[in-house]
Parts: sequence; structure tokens; C-alpha cells
Amino acid sequence: MYVNQENRDENGNAIPGHFFITSPNMTTIPDITQDPHVVRVRRDGRFATADFTLFPQWYASGTYYLPYVRKKPEDVNDPYTTIWHKVRREDFVREEGSNIGGMGRLSESLALLWARLRRELMAKIKIEVSSGRHSKLELKELLFCECGMHFASIALLCAPQTYEGVLNLEVPRTSLAP
Repeated sequence: MYVNQENRDENGNAIPGHFFITSPNMTTIPDITQDPHVVRVRRDGRFATADFTLFPQWYASGTYYLPYVRKKPEDVNDPYTTIWHKVRREDFVREEGSNIGGMGRLSESLALLWARLRRELMAKIKIEVSSGRHSKLELKELLFCECGMHFASIALLCAPQTYEGVLNLEVPRTSLAP
């Protein structure tokens, strides 16, 4: 987004000079110019205002697809609701007999839900890849997301890790871009 420093509103905020993409996930647009420059994972595994599924982001040509990322479905029976599940300590099962303290895995029931969803999304990706409707760059990005989703799913199902590690391996929501 281009901002003309000469044009300011009554609060002294710069008025965008070109396009500004908003998000259906928010009822208001926060002043993201005031956000800290360092992005850190929070205790709940989220990235606060840097989480593009919760807050609108600056437009960047390298991530042109972010405005198309779905918001959390309101219908609790929607199969994609699982992706926004807030992982709690109860979802983390400690690894019995581990030589390293604090190791465990995501509960099998939740990991299997994500694995099922991953299989469904990967089937949709295969359809899109074979459709011939996408440029090489778009296919590269789509296959990159597919690979990340695949490895995150394997790690969630098979690899003991810390609770914080589980929080950082949640299924990437970018795979939901149309």
C-alpha cells in the first residue's frame, strides 16, 4: 500500500493513496502502523496482529493471495473449523518414558482430524494442478503450501515434541486460499 505522507486525517494518521485491502475477519481496521516490528509467537501459539487469518495485513505483491484466506467459519460443523482449534494443554499428550522432559504429541483424535482435512485439501490441490488454470508461479506456491501442510501433518501425528513445538506446527491456513 502506498501512503502519501502529505495527506492525514483528523487524528494525524496517514491516508492511503492507493488500494487498501480489508479483511472479513474484523469489524474494524486496527492501526497496523503501530504494531511492533518484531513478530513473536504468543503463549497461545498465535502471532497477534501478524496473524493474517485474524487481522488485515499490508498488501505485498509477494503475498498477493492473503486477502483470499478464509476466515474462521461461524458454523461449528464446518469441516474447516478444526484449523482454528485453539490448542490447549489438554490436547497435548505427554510421551511416556521419554528421556527428555516435556515431550509429547498432539492428541490422536485432533491429529487425525487435521490429517483427514489435509488429505481432502491435497485432493483439491491435485485437481487445481491438473486443471491448467494456473501459472507456473501459482502452481509453485500451491505446491509449496501442500508440502508444508504434508510435513506439518506428519510431525503432528508421529514426532514427539514440546507443547510449544505443537503450537508452531498447526496446519497452515494459507492452504485454504482459493
